[in-house]
Amino acid sequence: MEKIPQKRRLTDVDDSVFTLRRRSKFSLFIALICVLFPVLFIGSQIKELLSPATDIYRDPSFENLTREGIEWDVFYGASEMCGGIECHLTADYPAAKFTKQMVLPAREFPLTGYQPGQTIYLRTRIKIPERLLSEPKPIALHSLYVWAKKYEFFVNGVQIDEGEAETLNLTIPRRLIASDGMANLAVRIDPGSLPYQGIANRKDLLIGDRAALTATAFKPRELKTTYYLWFLLPRLTFCFIFAFLYVFLAQNRELFSFILYILVSSVGIHLDSGYSEWLEAWGVNRGIMAPAVQSFTDLFLILFIHDFFRMKVPGFFKRFRIGIFVQASLIAIAWAILPAKATVNLTFAFAILARTFAVVYGLYASWTTMVLLKKNKKSPGRIVTAKILFTFFVVALVPMFLENRRLLADVLNLNPSGFPWTFAFDLILFAVLASITAYDYGVTANAKMRVERDLKVMEDRLELGRSVQNMLLPTERSGTSGDLQYQFYFETAQTMAGDWYYVWHAADGSTRLFVGDVTGKGPQAALAVAAIISALTRHHENQDTVVSTIESLNHHLFKLFGGRVMSTMSVTILAESGNPGMVTLVNCGTPGWVTSAACPAKARYLPLTSQQLGTQESVRMNTLTLRLEPGEFIGTFTDGCIDGSRATKKFIDLIGTHRPTDQNFIYRLMIDAGKETVQSDDRTALVITNNVNLAFLRRALP
Repeated sequence: MEKIPQKRRLTDVDDSVFTLRRRSKFSLFIALICVLFPVLFIGSQIKELLSPATDIYRDPSFENLTREGIEWDVFYGASEMCGGIECHLTADYPAAKFTKQMVLPAREFPLTGYQPGQTIYLRTRIKIPERLLSEPKPIALHSLYVWAKKYEFFVNGVQIDEGEAETLNLTIPRRLIASDGMANLAVRIDPGSLPYQGIANRKDLLIGDRAALTATAFKPRELKTTYYLWFLLPRLTFCFIFAFLYVFLAQNRELFSFILYILVSSVGIHLDSGYSEWLEAWGVNRGIMAPAVQSFTDLFLILFIHDFFRMKVPGFFKRFRIGIFVQASLIAIAWAILPAKATVNLTFAFAILARTFAVVYGLYASWTTMVLLKKNKKSPGRIVTAKILFTFFVVALVPMFLENRRLLADVLNLNPSGFPWTFAFDLILFAVLASITAYDYGVTANAKMRVERDLKVMEDRLELGRSVQNMLLPTERSGTSGDLQYQFYFETAQTMAGDWYYVWHAADGSTRLFVGDVTGKGPQAALAVAAIISALTRHHENQDTVVSTIESLNHHLFKLFGGRVMSTMSVTILAESGNPGMVTLVNCGTPGWVTSAACPAKARYLPLTSQQLGTQESVRMNTLTLRLEPGEFIGTFTDGCIDGSRATKKFIDLIGTHRPTDQNFIYRLMIDAGKETVQSDDRTALVITNNVNLAFLRRALP
């Protein structure tokens, strides 16, 4: 008993690779947990990063030397000795002897005016706040990083610490602080061969409780690990997954551009993390390279958005290539001729421009696609993705503003928030795009599966139709009638053919050979062939005349298809044995016959101009009777074998050259003559020969 299919419910989902069914509230609850858990987890981490306790650079309990504008005397070179200490480390050495004054940390990568091999001397005089002096806790100077092969720290001319490239948390002994809270600080730095020099980073210089500041020593390592665990490793994982999909499953342009976007953005994150320090040994300036890579990341994001929505923007790719070339050229020129800080500013400006353009283009592309698809009322899956992306880019305007604020702060020496908006924005963007791309791929894969399933059903039906058609067509393709031998050749271009043939052995001893070609291809043509063969079978059983059969077939086709489907037909009647070699030709719109009868030196063409069946209620036919002598042949064909006067002339020339008598060889010459003019089409031909006394008539090929 056939199983009754279950009724489809409104809650069924069939928009991805697998059909999902929402069975119960419990399933919804589990799904909500799976969605909310990572959101709440990441949200709690963001809350922690944004909380005032984690941003020590905005904590009022610490003295911020950078925001207060405390200037340091800076000197590059070799210092004179003043007693047992270098003069530039003493408090009373004239400020005019120093190179310049600046607020630390320096935002110059490398330091402006610094020459390799020089020693850096830093000196300042500060007042320790009373609130710090009143507490018994140790007081320390904090800097996120110092670029030094070796540094030495002095308070009031006394060395209290030394070290190398690291986070600074230097204790200031209370015994060296004057009663009014004044302290003279000095630092001697040997940068060695490091690419950057001195106290240079994008955070602030602080003085405060040593225990609280020491905890920040772990922040760089945590941040470095966070960049990898939160921002880089997921990208590389999905890069591998999407690369696998591209190579083995779906080689389309949007997948490839998305892979490029992931790969280039991953390189940018690597440059911003501490794990790329090995590049500095090769002289790579990460301060310039990282924002430059970030700007190209956003350009590849624009390319992905363009490919994903298949935007029909004339000349887009030409302008896109020109834009990439111009941007790369400007960065390279700036790298070569501009001062370090100007080059950093230029690359950051490109990053800001590319980020803004990516979000704006995302809004434009998703909105345009959404409106167009709604107007055309198609591609519901792509409409959903367009809505999601449009909503995301609207929401992304806020983090983009904060991101641009961070970039501008780097350029203008402002003091941005400590939260890494660059990577947070990119992570959210990447997660959304990865999800949408996966969803769109699922929709596409599901549609592909449905199409393949429908094609399989159609192929099965076509195969059934082909089998039925083969059952209708005669199995007999060769035979004899008196002195004449005939051979049909039948090759289909598709599963179901529009060409047909039929053999009719009449009661008077004659043999009637039919060849025809229905207009069109596929199922419609095959239906007409089935109608013709069925009608011929009925007339055959009734032993009707050829003329009445043709008139009845014409009326039947015209009534059935109304002139939309027509068929050519040629009838070759081989006379009974009492009339040896006699052949009668009846033509209804076929290309005609080629014969060597009565023309032994060269074949001739018999077009017998006439009208196709099914064109109108009456049909115009043409007839001719001739005799085939021993060694002669006659052949007819459909336009799948020979089409046009040029191919017909070539066939006649080949017959005159080779003078063939073998039926298979004649058919091969026919195909060779028509191969330049005929495309993919059914091939049907009939070759009739008179091979009596053939032994002394056969001629050798030249």
